[in-house]
Amino acid sequence: MSGRFRTVVWKATPHPDPAGPEDYVPAGPDLLVPRDMAVEFTAALHQVGPSESDEDRRGDVQGLATIRNGVASVYEMKVNTIIRSVDPDQPDPEPVRISDEFLKRLSMTDLGLGIVAKCSLTRWQEGHYALEPAPRGLLDQTIIGETRLYMRQVRSVFDDEPRPVRNPPKPVFTDPEGVPWYRVQVVQDVKRRLPWRRNARITPEYLRDLWIVYRTARKAGEPTTEAVREWAEARTGRIPSNPTIFRWIKEAKALYGEGSKNA
Repeated sequence: MSGRFRTVVWKATPHPDPAGPEDYVPAGPDLLVPRDMAVEFTAALHQVGPSESDEDRRGDVQGLATIRNGVASVYEMKVNTIIRSVDPDQPDPEPVRISDEFLKRLSMTDLGLGIVAKCSLTRWQEGHYALEPAPRGLLDQTIIGETRLYMRQVRSVFDDEPRPVRNPPKPVFTDPEGVPWYRVQVVQDVKRRLPWRRNARITPEYLRDLWIVYRTARKAGEPTTEAVREWAEARTGRIPSNPTIFRWIKEAKALYGEGSKNA
């Protein structure tokens, strides 16, 4: 099998544990991303075949990262590839060598987005947790029942589905408006919604400064699109198109406009 490698972040431990709303910044009306934290992460390594559904588990990736304003930077990474089959009746997998070619097919951007998503918070627990009925039979109340639940929880991570739980999940915190916030479990939708995912340069700080430029030009009665274009060219050395500027303004307004918690 040949193709790109996909990472599935199944464990992300913040250090230290976040204390409250001050440790997060909004990335939309129902999503909070970490403001500044260190993270210890573990991700499964899959090799993708000709179709997205055709992939093999090839090992694990472990490491350390930091997240600042919803953008992850990986500083330490250890790759453990599978060289022996766990089933003695199955042949050993084709070895994966850690080479330049391997690194070209491993998306660090996707890994970083997965780390951010797993450390983010959502206000919609229904989309991330599946409350199961209370154990009925004696078997479900034993260690066997708990093991079955654990295996379903593990499977939900790799299938990117809501996490099955026996009891309602506890929020990480409740904000001053009385809204409880829960750890994200379904990450693909969150990864797609991170507004700065398209370009590592387009961070929340970038959008905050852009919003200041936009508002200043609007108050002065100057063309806002041209003001943002000139500012972006001076900051990045590139001239953005009108559709790009309009998208930036929309995303900056969502984060820092009137009515947002960061306004």
